[in-house]
Amino acid sequence: MAALNLAQYWCQHAEELPLAARSRLLDVHDFPLLMIPLLEEPPWTRRREVTRRRATTSSSSSENGAQTTTTTTAMVWEKYIDGNWAEVEPGELLRLTKCEAQPWLVLYHLLCNSPSCREAYGLNAYRKERLLRARKYLNAGGLTDQLPPLADLARYLDELSIMGVPEATESTRGRGGGGLGWTESTGLAQRAQSGPTTSGRRDLQRAGWRQNLSSHCVR
Repeated sequence: MAALNLAQYWCQHAEELPLAARSRLLDVHDFPLLMIPLLEEPPWTRRREVTRRRATTSSSSSENGAQTTTTTTAMVWEKYIDGNWAEVEPGELLRLTKCEAQPWLVLYHLLCNSPSCREAYGLNAYRKERLLRARKYLNAGGLTDQLPPLADLARYLDELSIMGVPEATESTRGRGGGGLGWTESTGLAQRAQSGPTTSGRRDLQRAGWRQNLSSHCVR
């Protein structure tokens, strides 16, 4: 949960991150697609069997005051809330907790709230198919009422469903348009235009001195 909270904080302030950091979020680690398994198989919700014991007093033994213990088993739903597992009623399963809201907020910040991230996130058929899996969870349970920013995310997914995107290739499956490579190339170009650094000039001078020395020794 700590890692997810930190990721949500980064995405919330994605506009303030350096270009290389945003490229790693979108292209290298692909945070939007990382959130989809957390929506499909949430690790903070579980169903388990519990055993309950209840002491009862039968009518035949009420005069003696004797009690009998009955044991029953039942399947219950639990959610991870504030550091502990708490039992929830089936009718409350669709109510968002803090843990459940984090993946939705990551998707919202990267795909809707940050113009630079939305523009830089290269869409293809593979990414489109994965992202649209979130629609069925977003449209159920009134999540947009519980978390109003998700209305913008729902609109984005509706637009994505009718948008034409290029097919994914082996080199682009699960990746974007190569923003990180552009950043690295830009850095190399800037270093090439600015000339060698101080350490680089020393290496060149040292190499030239050795070359002259070797030529004199051969003579």
